[in-house]
Formats: sequence, C-alpha cells, structure tokens
Amino acid sequence: CARRHRSSKPAPVPDGFAAQFARARVTAVGAPTFATHREAVACAEDLAPRIRARVADAERLRRLPDETVTDLLASGLCLLLVPRSVGGSELNYDTVLDVTCALGNACPSTGWVYCLWTAHLWLIAQLPEHLQRAVFESPRPLVSSVVNTVGTPTIVDGGYRWTGRGFFSSGVDHCAWLTPAMIGGLFVYAVLSSILRDPSTRALYLF
Repeated sequence: CARRHRSSKPAPVPDGFAAQFARARVTAVGAPTFATHREAVACAEDLAPRIRARVADAERLRRLPDETVTDLLASGLCLLLVPRSVGGSELNYDTVLDVTCALGNACPSTGWVYCLWTAHLWLIAQLPEHLQRAVFESPRPLVSSVVNTVGTPTIVDGGYRWTGRGFFSSGVDHCAWLTPAMIGGLFVYAVLSSILRDPSTRALYLF
C-alpha cells in the first residue's frame, strides 16, 4: 500500500519463512496507520492481487501463506480497531467489514482469518491498559481464539495456569497469543502466549 501516517520505525517485510517458529519474527511494530475508512479500504484493494495469486498456496498449506500474513502485518490493516495510543488506527467496524470484503473477494480464507484477528484485537483493546500494552507492544500482536477446549485452570502465584488442549482455531498458526475459553468450576477467558509451544510461556492473565 502506498502511503500515509507512517511511524518512525518501518515494519520489516521479510520474503517468507521456512519454519513455524520463524514466523514469529514477522511484526506489526511501526506499521502504518489510517486516518480514514477510504484509506484502509484502498490499501486492502491494493493488496488484493497479491493475495489472490496465493489462493492455491493457501489451499495446499491449509493455512494462510507466510507472505500474506507479512503483507497484512506490514500494511497496518490488522490494527484498524486498536487504540492510537498503542499504534493502531482506532477506526470502526464498518471499515473492518469493508476491508474484509476486499480481502475476501481475493481469497475467502484470508478474509475470514483477517476478520477474526481484528475482532480479537478489539477484544484485547477492552482490557486494562497494562494488558493491552502486553499484547500490542509485543513483537507480534496477532491473537487467535479457541472455544472448544479441554483442561482445567489452576490457581498459581500471580493468577492462573491452564493446562489443556484446544481445537479448531482459525489463524492460530501465525499467532503468538491465544484467548481460549475454559470451564473450570466457572467460565473463564484467558490471554495466553503459548502458540509457539515455548515451555517458558505461561498463562499471563485471567479475568
């Protein structure tokens, strides 16, 4: 996308990644922001031909191609609903829906995953500021969710830890954050950083 309101730190745009762990290096830090609905939709329309050319790759991989995720992060479109104070555009859901249509016309899978990611980031934006900053200021602020889970949260120092499994989480291959729904005596919703299966990552917050 040609533009507009760019921060002082340009987003890196690597050519793709061979391994899942390397995907965590693609970042939205320093991505452009958008002042208007039309700017965001125009950017999505600019990306559409490249995304359309990767439809066969998405079908073969059964996930979004790394290059498509790189384009989305570097464009700033994933942060449309994120507050300006933490690097987003702070636009409205009408813009997200029109951007989703532009992307989905090129690749339905990309439109679906993109819309879910922006919705999850909107959810994070409703949390207390220190939780928002933990996600939005991390190297890779992409959040997936899973509502079909098994496992039990347990109380630990500083909060809760969940040990379990989740099923059917669109876009999870490219995320470093997960919001799983759990049943453990009560319904809880946690923000985790565990997608990369790093044993040092734990359940960070539960509310």
